[in-house]
Amino acid sequence: MIALTASPALAAPAVVWGACPGLPGDVECAKLDVPIDHRNPAAGTLVIDVSRLKATGGKGRELLLLNPGGPGGEGIGLPLAFKDNAIAAKFEVVGFNPRGTGSSLLNCGLPPEPGLPVTRPTEQQIRDHILDAQRRERACQQAGSAVRPHLSTANTARDMDVIRSALGGKKINYLGFSYGTYLGAVYGSLFPHRMNRSVFDSSMNPEWLYYEQAKQQAVSARQNYRTWSGWVAEHHAHYGFGRTAVEVQASLDALGTALGAKPLVVQGAPYPIDRNALDIVLGAQTPNRKGWADFAATIKKVREASVSGTLDLDTAKAVGAMLDDLKLGLELLHSGAFATVTCEAEWSRDTRLYASEMRRFAAEYPVGRGAHAAAASECAFRSFTPAEPMVPLRRFGFPAGLVVQGDHDPVTGYAGGPVMASRMGYRLLSVVDSGVHGHYGRNDCVTKAIDSYLIDGVLPPRGTTCAGDPRPKP
Repeated sequence: MIALTASPALAAPAVVWGACPGLPGDVECAKLDVPIDHRNPAAGTLVIDVSRLKATGGKGRELLLLNPGGPGGEGIGLPLAFKDNAIAAKFEVVGFNPRGTGSSLLNCGLPPEPGLPVTRPTEQQIRDHILDAQRRERACQQAGSAVRPHLSTANTARDMDVIRSALGGKKINYLGFSYGTYLGAVYGSLFPHRMNRSVFDSSMNPEWLYYEQAKQQAVSARQNYRTWSGWVAEHHAHYGFGRTAVEVQASLDALGTALGAKPLVVQGAPYPIDRNALDIVLGAQTPNRKGWADFAATIKKVREASVSGTLDLDTAKAVGAMLDDLKLGLELLHSGAFATVTCEAEWSRDTRLYASEMRRFAAEYPVGRGAHAAAASECAFRSFTPAEPMVPLRRFGFPAGLVVQGDHDPVTGYAGGPVMASRMGYRLLSVVDSGVHGHYGRNDCVTKAIDSYLIDGVLPPRGTTCAGDPRPKP
């Protein structure tokens, strides 16, 4: 359930800073009341958590708001990731937990989806997934019917403006990642006179909200898998999977068939290694160029074990850790905030469409999440009406910002970068041969470009690119 409080029209909120529970002393935290419905402040309030890095510069510094993505990603710990970056000396670096998370958590009372996503589901599993999405929607509506119409990107952007006002800023600067890029675009569209410099790192595609965006993760997984297959083929003498990318993929498809018939079960390992497990790791691990060699070596051991019938425990645990990483990343999909904010867009209510797309993705894009990426969410059964339509994106009256996008981005896909840059009139910086999602602080070239823009107002020249992580040697 989510706690609501009645409130008359709100005065400017006071900010009382204190320790952040569970976080190091480099940050301090506060709580702010924000209206449930910004157009009707008397309807009650929510409490949101705000954090900032403790001052390292003089008073009167400009604000830099951060958002990690989601929807529903908690952000009060995010300033810590950049406490040693140049932005920490220039700005008052601020994080926050968006409405529906943290102190305003919408808890639908459901456990996370059990087990791993099924990449190539049976017809019964497809039907079960649709029924489960319907069950989750009923639970979320029961838990948060009063607030769900107001859990939206637009209202989160309005909460950001409450933060700006409470902290005494005339304008904000902004650095958003993943879904946080769309949130920043909405803020600028709603409050153009209060947006200063803004950076969208690993942008969502504003034309893919939100079902297509989910499906494109499986498309990106296949792209990264095929690129990695080409690298493995270049090192055939070392790995022995084939001399071309097509041969490597054929070898791995044969391995998947063998594991489907006879999974590798190792006592003490968290999961059997079957075809589903292989599908998942082939999509989830191949974006990371730095890990290519180690991953290829692991899969080589799995192939050898599929013949011998014996796999060592360390390798089985390594594969299990890869699977756990994906499960952890998918937990956000089952939060109340995610299951509500993503429903601000219209989703088809035709369950036959989702079943058909799951079959297609199982056949064409089985690695990574596979068919799971095309599944129905709670939004196919949305039982509330959003309080307002989605905000049309435009830039009018605030500076052109910067979009950064990797050409093999596994989460939001490369196409989102050019589309967002065009829609907002921003400059695009492409990261070449990069499967990274979220580049600031991880890629020196990107970090330098973002710092130059946020601190000095200098955008990189048109057509600027940065190199991704170098490909390893076996």
